[in-house]
Amino acid sequence: MYYSPHRQASLSSLAILASLLLPTVSATVTCRSVTIPVTATSENLHLINLPAPTDAQGHADYFLGALLAVPPNNGTTTITGTYSIAATYCKPLLGILDKKVIQVMVYGATYNKEMWAGFGQSPIYNWHAYATAAGYHTLAIDRLGGGDSQRPDPFQIVQSQLEVEIIHQIIASLKKPASQGGGIPSAQIPSFSNGGKVVYVGHSLGSTLGNSLSLKYPSDVDAYVLTGFSSTFSPPISFLFDMFPAATLGIQRLAGLPYGYITSRTESVRTNTFYAGLYDPNLAHLDFAEHLDTYTIGEGSTGAAMVTVPGYTGKVFLAVGELDALFCDGGNGAGTFGYDICKNILIKTRGDLYPNVPVSKFGWYVARQTGHSLGLHYTAPLTIVAVLKWLGEQGL
Repeated sequence: MYYSPHRQASLSSLAILASLLLPTVSATVTCRSVTIPVTATSENLHLINLPAPTDAQGHADYFLGALLAVPPNNGTTTITGTYSIAATYCKPLLGILDKKVIQVMVYGATYNKEMWAGFGQSPIYNWHAYATAAGYHTLAIDRLGGGDSQRPDPFQIVQSQLEVEIIHQIIASLKKPASQGGGIPSAQIPSFSNGGKVVYVGHSLGSTLGNSLSLKYPSDVDAYVLTGFSSTFSPPISFLFDMFPAATLGIQRLAGLPYGYITSRTESVRTNTFYAGLYDPNLAHLDFAEHLDTYTIGEGSTGAAMVTVPGYTGKVFLAVGELDALFCDGGNGAGTFGYDICKNILIKTRGDLYPNVPVSKFGWYVARQTGHSLGLHYTAPLTIVAVLKWLGEQGL
């Protein structure tokens, strides 16, 4: 079910909306690949006692240790640099009313920006297509260290603090007036000042980064859409133990990466963690076989915690699959799932993380028979339409 303070919409009504958009979604989406140079500064943890560069198991063990306790470090160090961030920019279809709203989209660990397009397998998974058909611009970025973006030191540089600063700088550029060089001129992306709006859309780790962004920069965006996310986090132990240096897996596009870049090494573990219920097994296979990406030990050392943001009073929408093994397990790892369990977890998340967000600015959606990667399930159209419907109700 979809919830807003004003009304509830059944699965059937969302399905009708999705079906109305499908003919437009099936049309060619106006997208292009762009590269954005971003200068950012952050205070990163200076990690110490690192494993030897060629010790694969040592890297896996260091990652697990960093999840259990604060990793060995010498405090913080200032990191400053200009980084090359790859992205996909899409604009509303010709003839569609331009809302002057851009959705900045950030994916989860071991994925990349292609996740938002369903790896190009079908328009039903393509978030860009639905959003642009409804009048939105979209900008899906590859996080630093992932996809086609720059891949610097995975311990000392690619940490969550720097990723938040990079996202902040991109948003600041989008909000800057065109007369002052706003937008991203090098990528021909317009400014969204003078009545334009910015919406942050995250999935999993991308949602956690959005949560951190809302703490440090509460006025950055006009709304947060956080998917595959809640204040109840209980990742399967099998998934954590499956993380291993990507360069050792025999995947050509990941060959040669420093061992601090890690990823899933077993297809069945990845599928069981990210997929459940209504999904295409062939898509899940392609996810692992052709689109597997990385996470860094630096990210794992600094980015797992959700934070309470009492100073944020803006708009927040949460969406999860009712079978999400990471963020909707009512037994905290015991495998207890269900619609009501997820609904209560999402409502609790508002109190845990955003206690001062008014009920009128809060919404949630639980996708039936859907796992963690809810944009890659057959129910994806219903999830996306629920988000777009709520944004419209919020004047975005």
